[in-house]
Amino acid sequence: MIGQYDFSQKGWIRGRGRSAVWNDIPWRNKVIDPQFLMDADVFSGRAAPDHVFKLAHMRVTSATNTRTAIGSLIPSMPAGDKAPLLCSGSLPQILALCGVFNSLSFDFLTRLRLIGLHLDYHVLEQSVLPNIRRSTAYRAIVELSARLSFVDQLFSADMIRICKGNYASKLRPCLTSAERLRATVVIDAIVAISYSLSLDELVHILRDCDHPVEQIRTRGFTSGLDPKGFWRVDKHRHPEHRQTILTVVAFCDLHAMVADAGGDREKGIELFVSQNEGEGWMLPEYLRLSDYGLGRDGRARSPQPVAEVLGPRHYDWQLVQTVDEIWRGRHIHARNMLGEVGYARLIADVAASRTFEGEECSEHLVNQFTDGLLGGEGYFVVLEELWRRGVVGPDGLETLAMNLRILRYLDSARYERLLGLMQQDRDPVDTHIRPTRKIACQSPLVEGASGVADIGEPVPSEPIGTPLFDLFDED
Repeated sequence: MIGQYDFSQKGWIRGRGRSAVWNDIPWRNKVIDPQFLMDADVFSGRAAPDHVFKLAHMRVTSATNTRTAIGSLIPSMPAGDKAPLLCSGSLPQILALCGVFNSLSFDFLTRLRLIGLHLDYHVLEQSVLPNIRRSTAYRAIVELSARLSFVDQLFSADMIRICKGNYASKLRPCLTSAERLRATVVIDAIVAISYSLSLDELVHILRDCDHPVEQIRTRGFTSGLDPKGFWRVDKHRHPEHRQTILTVVAFCDLHAMVADAGGDREKGIELFVSQNEGEGWMLPEYLRLSDYGLGRDGRARSPQPVAEVLGPRHYDWQLVQTVDEIWRGRHIHARNMLGEVGYARLIADVAASRTFEGEECSEHLVNQFTDGLLGGEGYFVVLEELWRRGVVGPDGLETLAMNLRILRYLDSARYERLLGLMQQDRDPVDTHIRPTRKIACQSPLVEGASGVADIGEPVPSEPIGTPLFDLFDED
């Protein structure tokens, strides 16, 4: 069972339907325990191409649940009709969608429209997304969504893709509950301001979330609250430790930074995500809710500890790893899962993306991360992919091949094969995989169970949002 930013939140134990028993799966020991299995050969024959990325969302839900819109990126595995898919050929685009989909603001819109117990595509296509094309908000949501989603070695290849060969950043996955809460709150605040919400409007959406624990856990008291409200989120925690309240606090800080930037939202968001030496907004050490017009008891008028109570941002073993060790480990996992040819195509993707941005691709073929992971056939596949995509011309390809031969990464037989390929196909066809401008909602288990919305070319949108899924352009 999936959760928000969690491809395997619970594992099946026994039973079926609403009587099924599921077990929580912690982040430090993430495994996949599905209720149903599919033959690997059947799935491989019907699986989506490698360049299609999938966001699964929980179909069976309710507007009166703790959360209604629950989605997660999933690896290349099958999903049933209770976890329909939203697909895109663009990894940054699907990451941005994942961040917006799981936000409190988008959830609020979904709860207003949802009637019944099924969140189907006809409900989603009536929703709107914030207009964040080519913006700081888009880039920030993509990075935070990646850190929340790519926490397992299954996503090593996707993490390599999203960094495009920029290995200067650790991009540590969010593993601890405190860091996952912080990243989620930052996304919530950015999405809220991207929807052009005011502070009063956000407080209205998150009303009744500041009641004390003793009250909000009493059925007699909560029966008088809005059944579609978010007061159930983290109700076992004190108000200052809840995602909803911290979102209001973060939004206030973001709103103040936008004001300091003269009302420039772009500059304000840039300040918000680049503060604290580039780490972005942090959980406050202490928080007095009355300063924000929140709180319903005496505790709200006194500073309460927050960061210390919620715990550390990272585990100790995460902090001792160097940047090179982190990325070398991701490359090893990607090689083990994809095989030599699949890993070679991944390296070709990275090299192509950097070349299209005006950089040389040679440094992405031989470095401390790929060393020993690409055999002779692997390097041949990389060069063949770069040639057929039109990334390099005849002279450039011959130079790369000669250098790899000198370094003994490419033997004479494969070198001659490559020259023969060049001679046979002197006019390379650019088959570079570009993001498809389609979003699909489908179940790979059901033949023909696919709804595709062709969103065409970008069109001017309303100031607040765009119809789902007239998504975001590539950055």
